[in-house]
Amino acid sequence: MLTSELEDIKYLSYLLIKSRIALKITQRKLAFLSNHTEEQIIQFEDKNYHNASYVSFLKVQSALGFKHKNGKFIAQLNEFYQKELNSLRFQENSHIYVQKAS
Repeated sequence: MLTSELEDIKYLSYLLIKSRIALKITQRKLAFLSNHTEEQIIQFEDKNYHNASYVSFLKVQSALGFKHKNGKFIAQLNEFYQKELNSLRFQENSHIYVQKAS
């Protein structure tokens, strides 16, 4: 779980990026979890989400488990997203193992 306080809501987009990195989620994996393409996530992060629609911004927040509680923002993957992420990581590792075995 990642907990951060923001002095100004305009820095929320930076917190999304920091949270993704702290949770060790790649842009490709975040794209899958939030129903975007990897290219969209890259573009969003390059422009600090200023080019993302409100719905896209909310999808990314949801995928990262963002909540506002007692003046703090908390990023914690819920069980559904954690299972999805674990499945993705397993598939990646299986693919790498098969390549090494070949």
